[in-house]
Amino acid sequence: MKTISKSNLEEIQPKIFEQEILKILSIHPWHFNSCVNKYGGYALLLKNWIHECRKEGHTIYEIAQMIHNSPLLLDSIKKGKPLALRFSA
Repeated sequence: MKTISKSNLEEIQPKIFEQEILKILSIHPWHFNSCVNKYGGYALLLKNWIHECRKEGHTIYEIAQMIHNSPLLLDSIKKGKPLALRFSA
């Protein structure tokens, strides 16, 4: 059986936190990570934003609502495309 040390727990918790937010947004974590790794850009900024919000004490629901209300086109991740911004005309 593998022992989980405090440092391992600190590494796991941000991933779980991120996955819970993605679940609320109906984004599969694999698609999100693939988008981050393949394209970077806004997806990488979003990943960093999620982790910064976690450090600031925001809940997963608050963060998911902020992301949902943002101009990010989240459906592009599900289609294997880079994360982009929605521009209003």
